Amino acid sequence: MAELFIVGVDGSDGARRAAAFAAKRARCVGAKVLLLGVIEWSRYAFYTPEELETRGRDKQRATERAEREVLRPLAESLQGEGLEVSCLVRHGHAAEVIQALAEERGASEVFVGREGRSPFVGALFGSVTHRIVSTSNVPVTVVP
Repeated sequence: MAELFIVGVDGSDGARRAAAFAAKRARCVGAKVLLLGVIEWSRYAFYTPEELETRGRDKQRATERAEREVLRPLAESLQGEGLEVSCLVRHGHAAEVIQALAEERGASEVFVGREGRSPFVGALFGSVTHRIVSTSNVPVTVVP
């Protein structure tokens, strides 16, 4: 069975570099690459009745947009030379979702960019990358 590399993708340059690095390594060892986009989504947030009415549709639209605008174009740019690349969108807290999926799928390694879409917010509230590195049971490669 081929190894599985999971790449956390958020549309940033850092995530694109992480995906390219993971693809290069995957070609060397015959691993599969799974591009994982995580849409921050809390089931514990408070919503108005009007927001609750559209919540399901909003979630579906966000999923479709992430696949169409971020994941599929990145996957297409990486494919070739026999590399198997797949895409998945999940909802929740990014670090938790990435870790859970890595364990669930038996991933051999997780790749993330050093900086995501907003390094300023990460510095204030704790970085997803830092949390993954600090708590993961799967080896993590951080790509600058």
